[in-house]
Amino acid sequence: MLKTTKIILLIFVIITAFFLPTKIYSKDNLQYTIMRVDNSPQGKARRFTYHVVIHPGTTKKEMEQISLRVLEYAKKENPFNALAVGFYDYSVLLGHGFRFGRVEFAPNGKWTDAATVKTGDYSSLKMVNYLKEPDWDNALTKKEATIYAKHNKLLNSLLKKATSREDIEKVEKEAEQEILKKYKITQDELNDIYSRYR
Repeated sequence: MLKTTKIILLIFVIITAFFLPTKIYSKDNLQYTIMRVDNSPQGKARRFTYHVVIHPGTTKKEMEQISLRVLEYAKKENPFNALAVGFYDYSVLLGHGFRFGRVEFAPNGKWTDAATVKTGDYSSLKMVNYLKEPDWDNALTKKEATIYAKHNKLLNSLLKKATSREDIEKVEKEAEQEILKKYKITQDELNDIYSRYR
């Protein structure tokens, strides 16, 4: 009886170990999320931008691979004339410039040549890489990314009302002070966030 129980227990352990998710990194297991798709048409030409959030540790080479996957996906879902794939580490940063650059797929490698081909004609499509290698050792935290996005958004909103150099300086100070107070951070901490974002 004891021997049978041991055998059943051993079989259970082997089966469980086999089906448990492994932590071994696989280059085929690229982790990313398409957060938004924008359409910026040029006449009748369809030009799409896919905004993609990547997981920490993703390399420039892996972003290239993700771009190629998004390309194949877009061909099926949204036939296009030109396609851009932009990368971020947090979704809150969408709309504040591509954090890690972008890859463009366009006729002759030129975004402006989108109108020279029929939608869905990929025969002259060329890939142009504007990616940069992420510096994960100096990455922003989620809170820091939020602070950057909120400050940037507030500043841009206030700058619309500024008409002189004096107004601009006043608005910059106002946005700065509001963010420092709201998030209880120092000027040096805000400067550090901006320097690491770049």
